[in-house]
Amino acid sequence: MEALAIEAGPLGIEAALLEPGPVSSGALDHVSTYTLPNDPYTYLPSRGSTPASQMITPEEVAAGIADAAEAPQLPLRIPIGRPAAEILIARQAAPDDRPFIPGASTAVRS
Repeated sequence: MEALAIEAGPLGIEAALLEPGPVSSGALDHVSTYTLPNDPYTYLPSRGSTPASQMITPEEVAAGIADAAEAPQLPLRIPIGRPAAEILIARQAAPDDRPFIPGASTAVRS
């Protein structure tokens, strides 16, 4: 998104990355999952790891998109919903010398 914003900016075109947090759409409520022995992705959170109380609705995402479309000026990143805003704050505080993993403890940049 940064590259697009840099390239399109001189043409008067703004680009923004809308970042919704976990969305409770119901699409994955009854999906079967299968894991293999020694699965290298077992460290990733399972699909049901976010409580419904921390999810936003598809309507909230649509409202965030509409707000961005009507905004006179766009920031590069637009978190949609409280969980997404919290992740963005944690990402900004995380060090740049290692990957950012939401929910993992990271040292703040000095």
